[in-house]
Amino acid sequence: MDFSCTVLGLRRALTVLMALSLLGLPVFAQAAGGSFPADAGTVNVKTYGAVGDGVKDDTAALLAAIRAADVAFGTAWWRNRIVYFPEGTYLISDTLTKRASDGRYLSGMVLVGASRQSTTLKLKNYAPGYSNPQMPKAVIYTSSTLLTGLPTAGGKDYAGKGEGNDAYANYVENMNIDVGAGNPGAIAIDYLANNMGALRNLSIVAPALSGAIGVSLDRKWPGPALISNVSVTGFDVGISASQTEYGVTLDKISLAGQRSVALRNNANSLSIGDLSIDGVATGIQNLDPKGLITAVGLKFSGGSSDAAGIENAGSMTLRRVRTDRAALFFGLPLAAGAEFEGVYQGNARVQSATPRWAMPVKSAPAAAASDPPASWANVQSYGAVPDGITDSSAAVQQALKSGASTIYFPFGAYAINDSVEVPPSVRRIEGMMSTIKVTRYNSAAFWLGGGIFKVTSGGEPLLIQRMAFDMINKGGKLAIEYSGSAPLILRDVVAAGIALVNRSASGGELYAENICSGPMTLAGSSGAWIRQLDTEGTGIRIVNNGSPLWILGIKTEQNATILWNGAGSQTEVMGGLLYLVQVPATQRPAFVNIGGRLVASYVESSYRDGATYDVQLLDQTPGAERTVLGSSSAARGLGRMVPLLSTPFD
Repeated sequence: MDFSCTVLGLRRALTVLMALSLLGLPVFAQAAGGSFPADAGTVNVKTYGAVGDGVKDDTAALLAAIRAADVAFGTAWWRNRIVYFPEGTYLISDTLTKRASDGRYLSGMVLVGASRQSTTLKLKNYAPGYSNPQMPKAVIYTSSTLLTGLPTAGGKDYAGKGEGNDAYANYVENMNIDVGAGNPGAIAIDYLANNMGALRNLSIVAPALSGAIGVSLDRKWPGPALISNVSVTGFDVGISASQTEYGVTLDKISLAGQRSVALRNNANSLSIGDLSIDGVATGIQNLDPKGLITAVGLKFSGGSSDAAGIENAGSMTLRRVRTDRAALFFGLPLAAGAEFEGVYQGNARVQSATPRWAMPVKSAPAAAASDPPASWANVQSYGAVPDGITDSSAAVQQALKSGASTIYFPFGAYAINDSVEVPPSVRRIEGMMSTIKVTRYNSAAFWLGGGIFKVTSGGEPLLIQRMAFDMINKGGKLAIEYSGSAPLILRDVVAAGIALVNRSASGGELYAENICSGPMTLAGSSGAWIRQLDTEGTGIRIVNNGSPLWILGIKTEQNATILWNGAGSQTEVMGGLLYLVQVPATQRPAFVNIGGRLVASYVESSYRDGATYDVQLLDQTPGAERTVLGSSSAARGLGRMVPLLSTPFD
C-alpha cells in the first residue's frame, strides 16, 4: 500500500469526490477491476485493509469486511450486502466464514470477485490446521443461521458446524480459489445454501498432493442451490454431496485431475447439465440407494481402463453420455468413443430414455454484461428512496427512460406502487440484492394484475438480477409482466408471496437461474429454460399453456401441483425434490397433463407416513386418460424415487 499521499493530496481528492457527488454523478471504486459503482451499497474488501498483493496476510481484513456486510434481515432472508473483491491475489491463513459477534453462525455470505481470471483467493502454503485430510478444514465456509427451532433439531449441529436449513443466500462468484501447496486437509469451499444460493464462475485448484475436497456439500442440509460454470482441478475428491435433502443443481462443471473420485453423491438428488470429467480417478460415485442423479451431457476423458467411469448404488437418469476413455460403467467395460443414455437402478439399465428426452438444451444469451459502471443509471439519482415506504414508482420509471442500458438499485428496499415499463434501451436491471415491494395501488390496471415491471419490447436480451420482490402477507401481485419478444433472463431473483412472471403468447424466450419464486405462467411457442428453481407454496406452481419448458433442478414444498401442462406444451423436468411436509387433508396430484408432453425425474422426501403424493401424474388428455399412482414408485425411506415419469405413454 502506498502511504506517500500528503494531507493536502487527500484534501484535494476528497474535494473532487464531493464535487462529483453534488453534481449527481456516481463516484466509483478506485480499485482495479471494480465492477460496481461505489454508491451501490457493496462492501469493498480494500476499504477494510485488504491489500491483494499475494504477500500480505489479508485474513483479518477479509473477515472484517464480511462482518461489516451483515444486515439485520429478520425473516427477509434475501437482504444481504455484496462483499466485493477487486482484482488481486488475497493471501489468507484461516477460514473465511460469517459469524455474529457472539459466535453464532450466519447465512447471507455473498463474496463476489472481479473475475475468475483477475481475482484470486490463495491459502498460504503449509498453513496451520490444513495438514490432516482426516480432519479437513475449509478455506471458505458458508453456514445456516437459526431463525426458529432448536440448534439440534433434525439431528443438525448448528452450534458446532453451522448446519441447518436456514442457509439462505450464500454466494461465491467470479474468482480463482487456490488451496496452496502442503495443505492436504484443505477444503476449498465447504458449502451450505438453502432456497437460493450459488457457486458461480469459479476456478478451484489444488497443487499436487494438496487439497482434500474441492467443493463439499456434506453438512446438513445442502440445497436447493446452484453450482454453475465451475472448474475443479486436483484434490482427492472434486465435489462431494451428502444428505437426502434438498437437491443441488450443477451446470457447466469441469472436474480434472482428482486423485480418488471426481464426483461423489451420498443420498442426495443431483441435477446435472454439461459435466466433463478428466483424469485417472473414479468419475462418478452414487453411493446410496436413496441417491438420484439426473444428468444431460456427461463426458469422460483421460484415465485408464482400470478406473471406473460410473459406480452406482442408487438411481441415475442419463441423457447424452460419452466416454473418450475405456472404463467401467455400471460394472461393464466400455470402449473409448462409446455413447449411451437410459435409466439405471444400481448396475441394471431398466429403461431407455432415448425417445422421451427431446428438447434442445440452451443457455442464456449474453446480456449487457460489459457496459462499464460509469454508464449505469442509479435510481436514487432520479428520486427513488430505499426506505421501503416512499413511493418510488415515478423515479424508477424516469431512470428506466434515461437512455442508460444498465439501471441499478443501490442496496435497500423500494416501494413501487404502479407498473413501470422497461424500454428497449434497458438491457440490464441490477438489483444489488435490493427488495421491491408494493405498499398501495396507484392505478386500477396495476391492482387488477399488471406487473410491477412490464417488459413489452423486442430486440436485445434483458437481464434482471439480484433482486427480491416481497409481498408476504400483503396480498397477491405479479412481479414481471412479459409480453415483448426480447429474450428475458432472470438471475438470482426472489419472488416471495408474489407471482414471478406471466409470459403472454407474444413473449420471447425465457431464461432463469437460481430462482426462489411464487407461481409462474407461460404461454406461446417461445421456449423457457430454467436452472435451479425453488418454488414453495400451495396451488399450481407452474401453468404451461403450450410452451417448450426445460427445467434443470426443481424443489417444491407444501401441498401443490408442481405443473399444469396444457395442450401443445412440452415440459422436461431433469431432476428435483418434492416435499409435502405434512399429510394433506385433500391432496393435489403432483403433475397434471392435458394434451401436452411431459418427462420428469425427481425424488420425494418425507418424514411422515402418508406425506407423499398419492397421484404422481393425472393425465386428462382426451382418449389417453391415465393416472400414475405414487404407490407405483420405489420407496426412498418414507419418500419415493421417481427416476422417470413420462407421457405420452408407450
